[in-house]
Amino acid sequence: MRNVPILIPAKGEADCHGVWNERPELNCQAKMTVDQVLVHTDPPKRQTIVDARDLRGKGNVKVTLKQVEFSGDLEAGKSSKGKASGVVSYEEGFKISYESENVNFADLTNLANLKLEGSAKVKGSTQGTAKWGVIDMNFDGKDLWLEDYPLGQVSSKITYKSGHLRFDQAQGQYGVTQYNGDIDLDLRAKRLKLKTSVPFAELKDIQALFQRKVSLPIQASGTGTGQLEAEGPFRFQDLSYKLRSSFYRGEIARESFDDLVFNVTSKDGLVTSDRISLTKSSGIIEAKGQVSPAGMVDTVVVGRGMRLEQSENFTNFGLALQGLADFTVLIRGQLPRPRVELNGRMSRMVMADQPVEDSVFKLNFLSDRMEGAGQFLGSTVLADLTYPYGDEAPFLLRLKARKWDFTSLFSLVSKSARQMDFST
Repeated sequence: MRNVPILIPAKGEADCHGVWNERPELNCQAKMTVDQVLVHTDPPKRQTIVDARDLRGKGNVKVTLKQVEFSGDLEAGKSSKGKASGVVSYEEGFKISYESENVNFADLTNLANLKLEGSAKVKGSTQGTAKWGVIDMNFDGKDLWLEDYPLGQVSSKITYKSGHLRFDQAQGQYGVTQYNGDIDLDLRAKRLKLKTSVPFAELKDIQALFQRKVSLPIQASGTGTGQLEAEGPFRFQDLSYKLRSSFYRGEIARESFDDLVFNVTSKDGLVTSDRISLTKSSGIIEAKGQVSPAGMVDTVVVGRGMRLEQSENFTNFGLALQGLADFTVLIRGQLPRPRVELNGRMSRMVMADQPVEDSVFKLNFLSDRMEGAGQFLGSTVLADLTYPYGDEAPFLLRLKARKWDFTSLFSLVSKSARQMDFST
């Protein structure tokens, strides 16, 4: 056959015997080495499906005028082992069955041009002719990574036909997070389509998905559910997708929350918030905005009715202060270092059991420094701040007080002082 979508150049030695008559037949026991096994998509545009190097095998081969039959044991690379058998018909095509308890993807040179790590147990077959080829496989993977994203343990039925590599009825678990769904990779057009459901998710696992991409400065935890539908090119930045997720009774940056909803939609890589909200008691934080495929962000975050005395981070200071915090955060610019501007107000404040006037403040997070200003206790205390991130620029703090009865500070910090006195 010519232009068969599989290439297996082999060499080795064999002990053969046979008959030569009107129906000649040759039977061999053979050992062989294969420099390369290459399976590609159908012509005219050939895309690599499997490219494996350094294969060794031993088994039986039967050659007739119509076909070649074979069966035996195979090894690939350093640790992959399995069995294979098949028939190559000169007129009708080929069919090869295979089974392996361990296929290490480090032993594969190329698998559909995907960066894949880990190992798997596989059982399946591939068949075809000079014009077409298909793959049908049951797959159980462990410790898998795809394009530097961890997938954990995954089982799926994998098929290839007419340029489409499909993962049907996939079920996986990473950490304690569970997911299932279907994936269709169009290898000719280099596009994907997927629909997945996450019946149980842990925020720690979601955060760990990006461990090879970016180091996130905060830690998160909490359990919830989610759904993801996506379609588009293999480049994540250009995908169109719809993500729906919700989490409960969790923690972000050591701050607890009751509910977290994260719903976003991407159109050709332009990500827009549908609903992003976090609630804690009677307070709520909402975010609206978008991120372009080039990494330009334009987002506003609004917090309303957040109680100071219910904040774990605030109460760690040990201050005898209660009240409500409202704030607005503007995030604009190029990721990962956009410009961030925070405007806030603290109202209904009680300091050391005494009511005090509202306070307002503003912070700008620039590329090399943080700038801030505020009016506290009404207009009693005015403050300006410049805090450089490096040692090359000066630190500045300017305070101005008007008729300030600062004796209230002793009561404000007394709780903190008592905590330090009795700490063990």
